[in-house]
Amino acid sequence: MKKVFCIFFLSLLCLGIVLADGRPLADGIEAYSVKYSIEPHIPEMLKSIKAVSMEYNGQGYVLYEQNRYKEAVSRFQQAISADSGNTFAKYNMACSYALMGGEYSAKVAGILASVANENRGWGDQAYWNYWGVQMMVDPDLDSVRSFDTGGANYLNFHGLSEYLLLSGGKALIQISSENIRGPVTEGYFCVIGEYVFMFFDVPTTEHVVSERDYRIIWGSVVWQAVPVSKLSFKEVSMVKFYEEYERKHK
Repeated sequence: MKKVFCIFFLSLLCLGIVLADGRPLADGIEAYSVKYSIEPHIPEMLKSIKAVSMEYNGQGYVLYEQNRYKEAVSRFQQAISADSGNTFAKYNMACSYALMGGEYSAKVAGILASVANENRGWGDQAYWNYWGVQMMVDPDLDSVRSFDTGGANYLNFHGLSEYLLLSGGKALIQISSENIRGPVTEGYFCVIGEYVFMFFDVPTTEHVVSERDYRIIWGSVVWQAVPVSKLSFKEVSMVKFYEEYERKHK
């Protein structure tokens, strides 16, 4: 089974290079996806998934390769029933639905959002969130992936983090803690169905308030799925942390 998955992900990366022209990809995302490739972490990830679940997943993958997507979906569902933590089966099921046509975009979005919002990875385990980069370059998802939010571009999440979507798939995040703001971090986003998917690698920062008081804003690899309806429109000139971003990139 391990060999099958290595071949699977290598083939996706190769296809990403061949089919790049004309695909809905953010500028620079393919090089970024190599840095945050999920492939090296697959052996470790497989350790936490039940063998019977991976057997069903393997059967689904064979059907997927034969373009028998409806049957593949059924097998992937069996894999998920056997182990609800099998993100391989969930991701493969989402890809199978996408290959059945754009009318399945809501199903694809729902599956991927459920994986993103499980928050399984943190710190050294953050590679679980690398699915968030994989989905942004995977040609299987071309028919359902876009950057169209209908004009919405801003989200303030309970005063703890702010998100700003830029044109062409780039995104910014700033995480705050007790009125202390972390660095502005650049990442990527895409839209599938009614969800915006965002990915960032947020650095950990330390702020010294006084000689005896300091605070740390913990960073991590973040994969976020947010309903488009939660976003609003805001002129970038009105977003305070965008000024900091502009100064650093001039």
